[in-house]
Amino acid sequence: KAKEEGGNDTVAFFDKETGLLDKMESAGPDGMPAVMHFSEYKETGGVTVAHMTKIESAMNIEMVLESVTINGDIPEGAFDVPETIQPLLGGGEEEGVTAAAVMSMMDADSDGKITMEEAPEQLQGAFTMVDLNADGGIDIEEAQLIADFMNGQ
Repeated sequence: KAKEEGGNDTVAFFDKETGLLDKMESAGPDGMPAVMHFSEYKETGGVTVAHMTKIESAMNIEMVLESVTINGDIPEGAFDVPETIQPLLGGGEEEGVTAAAVMSMMDADSDGKITMEEAPEQLQGAFTMVDLNADGGIDIEEAQLIADFMNGQ
């Protein structure tokens, strides 16, 4: 059991026979309880890695790794802030990005929702995770998740 920054407890469960991580219980980014299950372990480059992760929280997510590269080459610029996001940062990085700034940059038709079509490519892959109410659009409250992520929270 470990306490995360901000005060949330995380409890990790390990398989008695293999010693591998089986599941973790914690609060998710939305504060709701979340359980992560790890399975389908495979050895890759001398490291045993879970290739299946299931997250049970406000929404259920299943992630499957098709391949893992250990100490692979990382392309130059892989961690650069995308051009579509750079204007949101402005000059005052100490203030951070706001949900309103996210909406003004991405909500092209100003209808109060960012649709999949309006979302930048970097957001499209995670769109359903941010669209918590699954209404097909990211509203101002959900845009706060994007702002928090961009601000490293």
